[in-house]
Amino acid sequence: MQRLARIWVFREEVGTAAGIRGAVKDSCTGRCWLHVNTPLFKLNRSTIMPEVTHPAHKDGDILVNYEEKVFEDVKANPGEKALVTFHGVAHEGSIGLVNTLVATRLLRKGYETSILLYGPGVTMGFQKGFPTLGDEAFPGHLLVNKRLAQFMAEGGKIYACRFSTQALYGQTEKAFIPGIIPINPLDVLDINLIHGRAGAVIIHSWNL
Repeated sequence: MQRLARIWVFREEVGTAAGIRGAVKDSCTGRCWLHVNTPLFKLNRSTIMPEVTHPAHKDGDILVNYEEKVFEDVKANPGEKALVTFHGVAHEGSIGLVNTLVATRLLRKGYETSILLYGPGVTMGFQKGFPTLGDEAFPGHLLVNKRLAQFMAEGGKIYACRFSTQALYGQTEKAFIPGIIPINPLDVLDINLIHGRAGAVIIHSWNL
């Protein structure tokens, strides 16, 4: 079965397309559909599609001005705090990786930075691996785990809700990456209130 074409034409192209069976009438104005009954392989594409002359991108090309920085490089004042919260299943979105990097950057800017894992976010803090824990089953498999471990190694604190750990995922506190601090579910609100009262930078991370 032959494939038939359905293409866009402009008024100035009508004369060129007049030889194609099913072409639009000369009274056509603006952009309109042209139902072409001619098989695709018989169409002269140069008459209905503009030629792309821009060279193909290649490794080493610079497409944006990555050296320009619009805002000042803010550093924390002594005692300033930051809290980054996560409510999302591990591996279900890029936000888990992106905001663990953000948390580390806040830490390096001098903020006393904490991470809160609650709801499905506790899955980010579970030890993982296959065939054994710690084994990377594919490249990038344990990237978030490594980012959390690095965050703690640089002095950051990570808290994880006990309720979702057991009630939602049937895990124990022993499932967490060493160094993660399990907390009471009532503490989930209070850690937010404490940081809010202190005027901290608070970044919430969700995926649905």
